[in-house]
This record gives sequence, C-alpha cells and structure tokens, in this order.
Amino acid sequence: MSFTSAHNDYLDPDKHLWQDEEYFDFPRPSGDGTKWGPTDFYDEVREDLGKAFDSGLDFDTGWLGCKKEILSSQVVRTEDIVTVSVSVSDDFDTEGVGHAEGKIPKTKKAFFNLLERLGDKAHAAASDMQKDNQCFCGYSVGRKAKDGTRKNWEFTYLVSVAGFDVPSGDNYHRWGWQEVDTEDDQDIDAHPEAIPAKVAAKLAEGMQEFQPTVKAGGWVATIWVD
Repeated sequence: MSFTSAHNDYLDPDKHLWQDEEYFDFPRPSGDGTKWGPTDFYDEVREDLGKAFDSGLDFDTGWLGCKKEILSSQVVRTEDIVTVSVSVSDDFDTEGVGHAEGKIPKTKKAFFNLLERLGDKAHAAASDMQKDNQCFCGYSVGRKAKDGTRKNWEFTYLVSVAGFDVPSGDNYHRWGWQEVDTEDDQDIDAHPEAIPAKVAAKLAEGMQEFQPTVKAGGWVATIWVD
C-alpha cells in the first residue's frame, strides 16, 4: 500500500470506516492524545478507550497527536477487530504510515496490552516506510576526542539521496555544509571557516559515499542513525 492510498483510507479523522451502523461516538480529546509514542495515552483518552471497549460497539478515535514525538496514532474497532495506525514525520517532512490489527480480547486489561503491542508494530512499519521515503542522509561533525570519537556536534552536513534541489522541510535550505556564509546555496564545496578547506573536502568525500564514520585532520563526522 502506498503512503497516499494509506492516508486516503486511514487519515480522515472525521470519516468512520463503517456506515449506517451503531457505533461508539468517541470524544475528541482536548489536546494531544498521547505523551510518548502511539499508545502512551493521556488519562482522558485512556478512559474513553475503556468506555469504548465496554460498549462493545465499533469506534474510531480519529488521529491523536503526540506531545513528545512527530507522530499521530489512530485506534479503530470494526466488529471484532481493532486496528492501530501510526503516522510519522520528521524535520524534513519525511512521512511514513503503518498499521497493525488484532482480534478484540475479552478483558479490558488484555485490550490495552494488545493496543500497546499493535502500536509498537505499527510504529515500526511507519518508521520503515519513512526510511524508504527519505530524501537525505545527515551527518554530525565535530572535533575528535582523545579516544578517536567525535567530541561534540559543531556542524551539520546533508547529502541528497533522492536528487531534490534542496532538502524538504523548513529547517534546512541547502545540501552540504549547513553552517556556511555563502550567497550560492548550490555551492556544496562551501564549508565552515573553522574547518580547513582540505579537511572539509576529505570529510565531504567520505560523507558523499555514505560512510558511517569519516575522520580527517582532527575532525570526525558520524552518520545519523535512528
């Protein structure tokens, strides 16, 4: 299922997946629905999920925002099946969506345990799709510590994966070194003044080849890893 078709099927918070049947009218939360991750529900949402379970009726929570992560989650019951869907994004607007379903258990405790497992599974699927949609590869660059690792994160380097002219999202506007003073955003050879030109070029060469770690002239670049 493509991201677009998945969103058409699942991402409309006002559209129920059943028509002309009795269902539990799930209340819209006053704010975000979860704290961390897709199923760390706030008390009011957890209480409403318990009521929905007790009703034995189909229900749709709509998309619940998450306070601490760029994701939203949705719980839908259709007859004896519950589906948890997760939609994720990042600072580059790289999106992914995943779904997992299971049979409604007999007890409320088992129901919430099932939601947690399905949420983890759907989150993993969404993250996998997000990686497939990724248009960039990012690196953190800093001075080398005594043990050879990167001491800190001073500069950022972005490599284009999908051939876009500029990175997607609102946080970055050019490829290559981010902390540069240049009017030509297409000049990927432009580098921070703190890094000597030959060292910056050597680091960039390794990063353009997607090497996990690149070291040159007392500097270390490490690839971003989930």
